[in-house]
Amino acid sequence: MKTGWFCVAAIAGLLTSAQSNRGDQSPSEGVRVESSRADATARIREACRADFDVPFEAERQLEAIGALGENGRQALLTLARTKTPNAACALKLLVRLEDRRAIRIIRLALREISANLGVAEVALEGVARFRDIDSFDGVAAAFRSERGAIRSAAVYALGALGDSRGLLLLRDALGDPRYSDVLTPMVRAVGTKGHEEAVEPLVALSKGAAYVDHEFLRTELVVSLARIATTRSRREAVTLWSGFRDNGIRRDLREQLSNLLDQQRLASRDPNEIVSIDALLAELR
Repeated sequence: MKTGWFCVAAIAGLLTSAQSNRGDQSPSEGVRVESSRADATARIREACRADFDVPFEAERQLEAIGALGENGRQALLTLARTKTPNAACALKLLVRLEDRRAIRIIRLALREISANLGVAEVALEGVARFRDIDSFDGVAAAFRSERGAIRSAAVYALGALGDSRGLLLLRDALGDPRYSDVLTPMVRAVGTKGHEEAVEPLVALSKGAAYVDHEFLRTELVVSLARIATTRSRREAVTLWSGFRDNGIRRDLREQLSNLLDQQRLASRDPNEIVSIDALLAELR
């Protein structure tokens, strides 16, 4: 999906001059404001239509949009509500700017996922960014979508929300072949601190063919178990780590596990837990 994110050069060149042009063409303050907004809208539309092969850093993109001030924000809000190709670009910019006025647009987009898949995908990113729990039903519906990109974005949003209903959806889907295309992001999403209900399905997954065949899934599963941070999940993570044969992967994974366990040790006030973690750290050395 191309939503105009590679439009920084156009934005920087076309939009940052908007502020200096405000108020020069009309003696009325009201007319000046409307003129500035129309000018910002035209320039954002032009920038979002641009197609650049070389991506620029998000900071520069946001800085250029920020230079338009409130008129730029209003133009983005208006464009994000349209049914035009610019809508996804505008909504993404609002999300990255962390403008919470985008939440109403996000909720509407999730009620009409099939109407604009590009906007829906960005809306799911927005749910994760704003932790908008009131969007849960829309995210759950997106998770059941047949579209891989939508489903993947929904997995990320469910994990970010951390709601027990979403974590249950993800756990139940771990063993469902219909969700094999998003198995790795689901494994990552359920690996949250204290989510002990996920330990059993993750361990079961480690005994399946998908685990054996996919190296990246294997490493994600081990790290997710460690992040859950229970005595059993840590033990299972270290046990699975010991089964890796590739020296490079084994070394990198050992570093990740050691860092996670060190952090958990420092945060613990339970002497027995500290002793247990120390024993696992010794195995990793």
